[in-house]
Amino acid sequence: MASLDPFFGQIAIQKQLINLEQLDECLRLQKRTYPPRRIGEILVEKKYLKLENVEEILVVQEKQKGKEDSVLVDDESLEKNVIAKGYVSQRQVKDAKKVQETLHQQGKELSLGEVLISRRLITLTQLKRLRAEGEIEEGGEEKFPEIEGYAIEKKIRKGGMGTVYMSRQISMDRIVALKVLAPELADDKTYVERFVTEAKAVAQLNHENIVAGIDAGQSKGYYFFAMEFINGETILEVMRREKTLSVPFALMVTYQTTKALEHAAKHNIIHRDIKPGNIMMNQLGVIKLCDLGFAKVSNIDLLTKKGTTLGTPYYMSPEQCRGLDDIDTRSDIYSLGATLYHVLIGRVPFTGKTASEILKKHLVEDLVIPQEYRAAMGEQVCHIIERMMAKNREDRYETPRALLDELEAVMARFQAPKILIVYPTGCFAANDIALLIAEGAYIEGIKVELVKGEDVTADQLIQAGAITIGSSTASSNLSSDIRGALEIMTRFPNDMRSKLGAAFVAHTPPNKPIVGSQQLHTILQVMMDLGMLVKANFDGVLAGQKILDDPESEEAEKCRRLGHELALTILHITAGKQTINRASMKATS
Repeated sequence: MASLDPFFGQIAIQKQLINLEQLDECLRLQKRTYPPRRIGEILVEKKYLKLENVEEILVVQEKQKGKEDSVLVDDESLEKNVIAKGYVSQRQVKDAKKVQETLHQQGKELSLGEVLISRRLITLTQLKRLRAEGEIEEGGEEKFPEIEGYAIEKKIRKGGMGTVYMSRQISMDRIVALKVLAPELADDKTYVERFVTEAKAVAQLNHENIVAGIDAGQSKGYYFFAMEFINGETILEVMRREKTLSVPFALMVTYQTTKALEHAAKHNIIHRDIKPGNIMMNQLGVIKLCDLGFAKVSNIDLLTKKGTTLGTPYYMSPEQCRGLDDIDTRSDIYSLGATLYHVLIGRVPFTGKTASEILKKHLVEDLVIPQEYRAAMGEQVCHIIERMMAKNREDRYETPRALLDELEAVMARFQAPKILIVYPTGCFAANDIALLIAEGAYIEGIKVELVKGEDVTADQLIQAGAITIGSSTASSNLSSDIRGALEIMTRFPNDMRSKLGAAFVAHTPPNKPIVGSQQLHTILQVMMDLGMLVKANFDGVLAGQKILDDPESEEAEKCRRLGHELALTILHITAGKQTINRASMKATS
């Protein structure tokens, strides 16, 4: 049996002879034996494989042996680089070298790389990557691949499939991001198909929230894919710096990514690997969805066989975990929900020691949003996450558009300007009404500020989205502090234009019914002259007919209704839901 045991397990999974759970179980058993037993022996002992299966896998291994040997790194360089890269610790390398010496005494010659792989401390991909990164010229300058039509200027980042370079497209004299498939993967059909799939998927999409494709092809033995260059960073990089994102920022990222998913869904494209590392933000704050290497295009899936999975375990939907082949856009919505959870709380929804343990939790474990985060996030945001991450896809948002509609309403609450309620100083009745109006606005989550007329400032009036002025009929004219507030407003006509305006009078003595209407008219006339949008329907208490002494009365409910209507109107304006026409105030006496 070949010495690189993990490859044996990988081939067994690829040929669907065993599953991931069985391999994980046997690898754990292997770790508890010294020297390590061969994984094939353990799989046969556990009756997960038959002997004829072992022979079949060995044939495949023998064919791949030359390829594996070609990527080995000498022990001295490997020891230095795996520690520098953080793949393993010094102690782990020391233990691996002890195993290597023991095997040598038994007549088995294994390189350090083979021992590290057999002990599951590094992967073959990491070994290949170290080999590729070791190809440096004597002058210390990295050798860039030669791609016809492009002048590579510098390396941006290196991933599991290849490297992305900042390059100049010579024909158009513009900077692009050039993704080049790693040479050692160029003869692997699966990776080539995945690379080509990404290019085809991006070519079909033209949307401001999706990285634009420019060109793709093969040049001098290299597969390449040119795309829009994003001068920015991934959300994962932002997370590493900030730990968590603010709720408004996280919702903005989710909203723009959902717009990208909506566009992709119209072209029958499912991303299948939504996560913070695949969401970028440019310097203008525009979100760009990237890395469509796992995408399912036009209902044709070249990358996944029935029963296998693609994606990143921390963010995979239950149907992806099961390896279902009929996934749709709701799978991406789930992954985006897991991403939203991560960026708001600072940790992924489900964790585990192995990939299979994490996948199991996506399938059966209830999602828990820690109580200490619920208040800060708000129940509406928690509801959105919980619905996005429903185990049963029938319980999720059916389409990205349905999610966008709910996100717009919630985002408006965070973005909406506050309602400022100014009431006459020393008038307890006016203060009571102001509190009831605020109570009605609070139902919609709008910020409300109450201030006495003598304390109001120009900044407060300018920054408010809606201004409600109260008065009292203790005298025939408006009180001096309310007149002062109106005078401040007239000094800033440009800032007042298009704000919402409303007014109320605390109460009118029964023998002076006209006084309340006159005061309302004075306040609202100033507002309309300033170009403010007056939205309200005043009657009963708001027209000054009754003294308010019962907070549960119909008059009190009218006050709450005014606050609620003001809040809803601000939300509609903020979300761009409707156009508000200037209306006249109806006051009845």
